[in-house]
Amino acid sequence: MCRFRLHVHFTVAHLLSIGLKRLFTCVLIHGDLIADCLSSRFEGDVLRPSESADFSAAVALARGCNNCSPSKPAVVLVPSHAQDVCLAMQFAAEGVRRSVWDGDTPPLAVCGGGHSELCVVNGGILLHLKRLNAVACDPRAGTVTAGGGATFGHIMEATTEHGLVAPTGTYPTVGVGALIGGGVGRLTRSCGLSVDNLVGCDLALPDGSLRSLRAGGAPEDEELLWAVRGCGCQFGVVTSVTLRAFPVSGARYGCGRAAVLTLAAANEGAAGPASSAGADDVAAALPALIRAEAAARALPANQSVDMVLGCAPPGVGMPPALMLVTMPCVLLLQLAESTGTQSDAGGASSSPAAAAEDLGPEARWALNVPLDSPMPAGAYWPIPFHPLTAPPGEDAAAGGPSPPEEEEAAASSTASLTASSAVASAAASASASAQEVASTELLQTSDAVRSYVRQIFVDDLGGAGWAILARAALSAPSPLCSIVLQHGGGACRVACGDASFGCRRWEYSVLFMALWAPPQEQHEGDEGRGGEEQGRETPADSVDDEARSANMAWADGGWQELVRAGLATGAYAVDINPFRRPGTAAEEVELAFGRERLERLRALKCAVDPQNLLRSSWPLLAATV
Repeated sequence: MCRFRLHVHFTVAHLLSIGLKRLFTCVLIHGDLIADCLSSRFEGDVLRPSESADFSAAVALARGCNNCSPSKPAVVLVPSHAQDVCLAMQFAAEGVRRSVWDGDTPPLAVCGGGHSELCVVNGGILLHLKRLNAVACDPRAGTVTAGGGATFGHIMEATTEHGLVAPTGTYPTVGVGALIGGGVGRLTRSCGLSVDNLVGCDLALPDGSLRSLRAGGAPEDEELLWAVRGCGCQFGVVTSVTLRAFPVSGARYGCGRAAVLTLAAANEGAAGPASSAGADDVAAALPALIRAEAAARALPANQSVDMVLGCAPPGVGMPPALMLVTMPCVLLLQLAESTGTQSDAGGASSSPAAAAEDLGPEARWALNVPLDSPMPAGAYWPIPFHPLTAPPGEDAAAGGPSPPEEEEAAASSTASLTASSAVASAAASASASAQEVASTELLQTSDAVRSYVRQIFVDDLGGAGWAILARAALSAPSPLCSIVLQHGGGACRVACGDASFGCRRWEYSVLFMALWAPPQEQHEGDEGRGGEEQGRETPADSVDDEARSANMAWADGGWQELVRAGLATGAYAVDINPFRRPGTAAEEVELAFGRERLERLRALKCAVDPQNLLRSSWPLLAATV
């Protein structure tokens, strides 16, 4: 029998910096526990901190774009198949029985795409599903089945080969964990959320059994499937999921950019343009913002408009500005029988007969899309993302060629709008490389930045809501911050009785994207460090802590402002983060699901997961049951 111990060491300062209330000098997982529960039956990898390179690489992959997370697991399990996942669940349960973890320490965290800070649990097990990423598309059945470690990119690549699309999110590196939490994307208005189109899944339960859940199954399976559609992370580990897929001939994508507020250039050393923007300035920006929202609500269900609001740096001879970027999408779908519901937003049907193949002139004007050129038809995937400022060679207003002086301005613009002078130089140096990433997906997925995101649903922003967003954009502590609005409404508003997902009354999912560049010294120093060296402080740590605090406060503040103003219609479960916000997590859970759904979910949780093993994501139940 293999005998060993896994050690996780942290300095006191490091532990205090991540807000732990108690000091754990060492987490021990005895070899006999691993031998009893895994032994030769586990066909995947068991990685320990002593195996520095492999262990550190696995943890870094799980952290993904959340590389500011200080959490470090005691062991990493990389399953090769679903039965390995079941063994991992037995391992976690036996560890709880033997008191390896106390009631406050989550024993297990699951990682698919690595977009959540909660993919890694401090001192527990990291179950990394990266090998369970196979995807199979069945064009005859109109479905696609993906492993629990697959990403949206994997799913869409498989469906696109067959002329189909699946209702996933828009960013290719996000994993299935976000899909079972809701799934907001470009098909939301036409086809509903991902959970509305989830027809089945294989679920590894906390007792170590594997359950195949399908619509029309046994009553207990139907109840579990209802829970998975919105709250799946609390009931088991999804080893595969099956979604409906829809025939598509392509999509038309456009881009509109407008400086809704021109700002006076900031004085050297000042907080930035926000310091010179008052209430009157914000009011001046509101008509254009309100007009864009109204135009978006009136679109038919096969059309959507995602938006980005943020500060653009000054160009040569051009002042900084509060920019609104609109990203209209016209889906070229055949949805004759899949959805025929009426949209509360604009009263338009998703029927092909009612679906225009391009934006009308009034919508183009309101959304700042050029009037003189049609949006070109092309493939649905990949979905483009347009930054606040046009790249060299692209006109900021119309998407056409720009004069040479504007190309020079776009290429040389590195001005910082940050409120934290300590981060300004690092952010400016990273903005060029970060801007390249922004053309295809959000900066959140770039290794060049740290990220902290808050997400909330709103139905009608109006003047009050847009004023909140404008003030937030103007006060962002980093030049990489922005506010993203994902368009919903349409089919999403139709209540799906067999899904636990809570909020249906919303037109936009608002994301406060706090993104900032790490101090250069730390960014370079982290690359070659592994094992315990990752826990040592560097001279840049205090600067990074300051930047993180400022950016987190900015995103939290914008989220809370919408709630206090009565504009929030619900929270998104994937946004809940008890690690960063332990004091408000329970309130956010109730805002996400509502009391009636919570009672039903909690009763099922007690029956399926009596040890509360799966609690690293957020507190459906108290820490101990």
